[in-house]
Amino acid sequence: MERTLYLIRHAKSSWDDETQRDFDRTLNQRGLRDAPAMAKKHADSGVKVDLIISSPAMRAHTTSKFYAHAHGMDVEHIDLQETIYNAGVMDLLDVVKNIDDNHGCVILFGHNPGISMLVGFLSGQAVSMPTNGVAELKMEIDHWKDADAYCAELKSFDYPKNHAELR
Repeated sequence: MERTLYLIRHAKSSWDDETQRDFDRTLNQRGLRDAPAMAKKHADSGVKVDLIISSPAMRAHTTSKFYAHAHGMDVEHIDLQETIYNAGVMDLLDVVKNIDDNHGCVILFGHNPGISMLVGFLSGQAVSMPTNGVAELKMEIDHWKDADAYCAELKSFDYPKNHAELR
């Protein structure tokens, strides 16, 4: 069975308030422009998403809400998982391995360096995920728990600067 995992790094965040906790950083103007545009492109491509999982950090959760809206999904159903924030590749792999097998197409929103490392671990392709980067991984596995090194093919990689209107 083929499973699809989209790994998405949160959109560009604001560093305006130096007193703000990292966890609470919001999206900046560029992030607020790019996230809905990239989410619309993703939804317009015909992708049928079954589940959205996100870091609960403000910048990732906000980005995930734009994608939920674009895909016609209820933002209340976004699965927020604490372990994604500041996660290393093995922590993120555990999140993937624990996805319910009823979900064939999943989006996971996270942070660098972990999200870039997970793309590389699963696909064998070294990728540096820019903000709001979207990596599409096709996985020939029957169960999410079978996700492991090199089990995926990197089918596409997109990010805002690929689109003239977002440069």
